[in-house]
Parts: sequence; structure tokens; C-alpha cells
Amino acid sequence: MTRGKLLVWEPADQLGLKVQDVESAMDLANEIDAGEIDLDEMDAEIDAGRTSGSERGLVAKTRMVLDVPRMPLGVPRMPLGVPLRETGRSDRKSPARPTRDQPTQPDMFYGSHPRMLELRAALPRIAACDVPVLIQGETGTGKEVVARQIHRLSDRADRPFVKLNCAAVPGELAESELFGYERGAFTGAHQRKPGIFEMANGGTVMLDEIGDMEFRLQAKLLQVLQDQEFRRVGGTETVKVNVRVISATHRDLRRAGRDNTFRADLFYRLNGFSLTVPSLRDRRDDVMLMADFLFRKHAGYSGMPHSPALEHAFLNYDWPGNIRELEMTIRKLAVLGDPELIVNELREHAQFSAYTAPPAEPAPVFVERRVARQNPPRSQPTAAVSIIEHASRAQQEAETVAIRSALQSTRWNRKQAAALLNLDYKALLYKMKKLGIQ
Repeated sequence: MTRGKLLVWEPADQLGLKVQDVESAMDLANEIDAGEIDLDEMDAEIDAGRTSGSERGLVAKTRMVLDVPRMPLGVPRMPLGVPLRETGRSDRKSPARPTRDQPTQPDMFYGSHPRMLELRAALPRIAACDVPVLIQGETGTGKEVVARQIHRLSDRADRPFVKLNCAAVPGELAESELFGYERGAFTGAHQRKPGIFEMANGGTVMLDEIGDMEFRLQAKLLQVLQDQEFRRVGGTETVKVNVRVISATHRDLRRAGRDNTFRADLFYRLNGFSLTVPSLRDRRDDVMLMADFLFRKHAGYSGMPHSPALEHAFLNYDWPGNIRELEMTIRKLAVLGDPELIVNELREHAQFSAYTAPPAEPAPVFVERRVARQNPPRSQPTAAVSIIEHASRAQQEAETVAIRSALQSTRWNRKQAAALLNLDYKALLYKMKKLGIQ
């Protein structure tokens, strides 16, 4: 068996490995190919407990890179990304790099649900059009995976991809993170620092959780999207850039625009193309397929322990955290090795889940509407509706108390109260009207 010229297409970060781990795994694969090492004998040594932890880890990483569990290493795995390294001999024609007409398949996209297939098919066309993209979906559905895939398939693939989580950066720091600052712009600014728009010049900027961006920054971002230029904090020089912006959010930005908590003109500028990543509970047929893949990724070998109870729990749990929650659950299973513990944990979580069975139509529907279609007696609301209504009332009461307290402490100066609450002035006025505070 001859491996020939071997190309590794799997990015190390997608496997949870370091680049040097991938290179070490490829060296072992070449030795096995050359007949210097027998993989079956190594498996026997591992099963007998006669190998060190580092040796077992190297074999596991080799299987992760090539996705070949307990079998002769034949054809290398090539589903993703850009080549990391070339090794071995060149007596075989190397595989062609994926192009925009041949989209790669990110790990989180494994599945056969029609909505996922439709999304995957649209990515090459969207990547070819150099316009902003808005990716919507619940937390943990893989919005960043979609963004990185669009970047890989675009003409900007050889340029930087820079991400900023708008929800993780405090408002007072977000402007300098986005646009950079000049030396002396503020205390501690000892030298000029470029922002992410400069660092990504020629490439792609991903603004994750864009719905959480401060209202005052949205106007400056809108200007950058329109003119492709800006000034650093504390600077007078105009910086010109050429970037593509991909934004992601789990919020309804149209509704936020109507509520004056998000600029409507910015929404229309970001919404060049709009993509929605379906939740995991909307494509339950893919759950076990992804679970098997994630188990191989984290455990380093195939054969996720199956049981009727485990499969039933996986398929009937609503996965409010979506793929991120599934991956964390698989990691626990790989460490604990006991499906029963996972089943019990999912049962406990399900008792506190606010979700009910998903609707037949693909569009998301509120829980209240789903329950109403089942025609329950109006005098006996379901537990899910009661929980949601109770939480809504509690939130309104808490907001009323906080706003009244801020207004009283500022002698009903609404602008000062808005600053105290870290709210935009218009957002405070809207909330006061909504809550009946006069």
C-alpha cells in the first residue's frame, strides 16, 4: 500500500488539535504506510496495556486526523480547509484543493436535513458576491462555522478573517477594538494600536452578537460600511479599508429596529444576504450522526457507546444550547464512558426546559401559538405558557423598579437616568412608555 504525496486538509482547530499534533500524526501515518510500524500490532499493545500514555495519544490523534478507526490507513481524509503540510513521496497525484464550485463541509454541517442542504448549497453563491451577510440563529447553532465557510469560499480566502464578539467587549472598549486608537488617545495608550477593521483589511470581519452592540457605536459602524473609511480613536487621519462584514445574532433585529434598540438603517446595510441556521431540535434526524462524529473527534476512536435509552434521550431532548450543548454532552460521555449518567442528566435538564415539541413547519413559532393549536382549555394554560408568562411579568416588574429608582436618583432627569442605566436615551423613553412610567 502506497500513500504517495499526502496532503492534510483538516484544520487543526476544527479537530481540537495543535498544528504540531497534526504533523506528528502524519509522520506516524507515513511510517505505517511504509511498513515500518504495524497498526494492528500497536492496537494489540494498547489493548494489553503495554504502551505509554503519549503513544496511545499519538495513535488516537492519527485516527482523528485521517478519520480511520481500527483499520489499515488507506485514503487520507480531505473534507476541509487549506493544506497544513505536505509530506511523504510524490508518486501519486495530489488531490485538488476545494473551490467555490466545490464547497467544503464544516464539521457542524454534517447531516441531511433539507434546510441544512439548502443552506450549504447557497454558500458558494453568497461567497462569490462581495456584499455583507447577516447570519441569524439560536445560540450554539454554528453561525461562526457558516461565516468562516463563506470566507473560505470567497475571493478573500487568502486574507485575514477577524472576529469580534460584540457582547463580550464592554461598550467603552468596543470602539477602540473596532477602529483602533492613536498614541495618547487615553490613559494607557502608549502606542498606536490598529483595530479589527485594519487588521482584516482585504479580508473579512465577523461581528458576532451584533444585536448587543451599543447604540452609539452603530452609527459609526454604519459610516464604515457605507464609506469603507474611519478615524482611529484620538486620531485625525482617515483610514481607508476594504473589508467584507459578516454579522451574526440570535436576536430579532427587525423587532429591535421597531423598538428603537437597534438602528434600522444599519440593519438594512448589514442585511445584504440573510441566512438562518436551524436549531438542532428542528433537525433531530441529524442528532445521532453529529453525536457519532463528535465522539470520534473528542475520544479519538470510533464506536460511541449506544443504548436504546441513550438514543431515545438524544432524539427527544430539545437541545436549547444546540450543537454547542451536544458537543459538551459528548465530551462528558467520552470522559465518563457511562451512557446511563448522560441519560439521567438529560432527563433532569428536560424537566426545566421551556420548549415543547417542534412545529411541523420550518419557520420558528412561539410556544404560545404551538400550544394554542392543540386547543387546550383557556382556563387551564399549559405549564410552558405559565412559566413564560411568569418570567415576562417578573422581567417587566424588575425593569420598572430599576427605571423608577434611576429616575428618582436623578430627580427625573431622563438623560441622566439613561446614562445611569447604560441605556440609549430613546430606548429609555420607549421602555417608560411601554411600562407606563410617567
